[in-house]
Amino acid sequence: MSKEPQTIDTVWKAAAYGDFDVLTRLAGADPSLLHAPDDQGFYALQWAALNNRVAVLTYLLGAGCAVDVADASRQTPLHWAAVRGSVPAAETLLRAGADLAARDSRGYTVAHVAAQYGQAGLLHHLALRWGADLDAPDADGRTPLHWAAYKGHADALRLLLFTGSAAARPDAEGCTPLHWAAIRGNAEACTLLLQGGAGEKLLHSGPTLTPHPPPPSIPADLAQPRPGHGPATLVWPVVFVVADAFLLLSIAALALAQTNQIAKNITTNELANWHRYKYLHAADGEFLNPFDRGWKANCAEVCCAAQRPRSQYVLEGGEDSVSLLGSAGGKLDAMV
Repeated sequence: MSKEPQTIDTVWKAAAYGDFDVLTRLAGADPSLLHAPDDQGFYALQWAALNNRVAVLTYLLGAGCAVDVADASRQTPLHWAAVRGSVPAAETLLRAGADLAARDSRGYTVAHVAAQYGQAGLLHHLALRWGADLDAPDADGRTPLHWAAYKGHADALRLLLFTGSAAARPDAEGCTPLHWAAIRGNAEACTLLLQGGAGEKLLHSGPTLTPHPPPPSIPADLAQPRPGHGPATLVWPVVFVVADAFLLLSIAALALAQTNQIAKNITTNELANWHRYKYLHAADGEFLNPFDRGWKANCAEVCCAAQRPRSQYVLEGGEDSVSLLGSAGGKLDAMV
């Protein structure tokens, strides 16, 4: 079933989708909408920056929209441009006077957001063109390098290390970028950090290793919560081992049963229904396997079938007598 097309009926949707005609029409009817937040508290300038709508950004800035307008979490349009690494949008905002050092409620600069999303191209542009500080700590003492290591963005890590970010700098919890890369199991990030000067024997000094995720104000969260570590994570490995052990034991039991039947030269059907076959009865009515020639001979017959003499056991049936064994060790399973 196809998805219904998005109805563009507000200035915020028009800014997000780059529908210039709808935007100018709605703004002409009520210019104040360009400066007002939507029902989520976000501004048209933020939506345009997120989706790299340069023409819309230029129009909104020309209409007097504040370049550093911030939402409830103090994130500016420049923060939003960093989410998707929109270099043209960021350049437009910076040329209009956007504050490159602006921080949101958690102390994130544009460089932090770009590192969290692995936007190495934007980081390079900010450092080379605008001289951005790529090693500034946030409110928890974490630099863009901490976040790039935690999220496993190798290209961003390489760039940050190349520009001189401190590889062994601890955050407020005493954790270095290498600690965060190791927590997430990012092997490539750990390798890059060790090559960049991080000490593999550094110990964290904080009581916990829990990074605070960014506020969920931008439509896509800046960072996903880190899975917990400790005894709780052992549940599924234990379940997996127990299930594997049960499966292996079941297979082993089946293999032993089949091996036993081969050693006795008898089929599953004969073993289960011997009371129905007269040739499996002894004179006293007990079970008798006339095909059992010893386990060595039985196993050899399975591996190397060969012509052998006809059996002394016969089935009595009317006028003729039928030998139980034919060539190549074959059997005649008959119901009497």
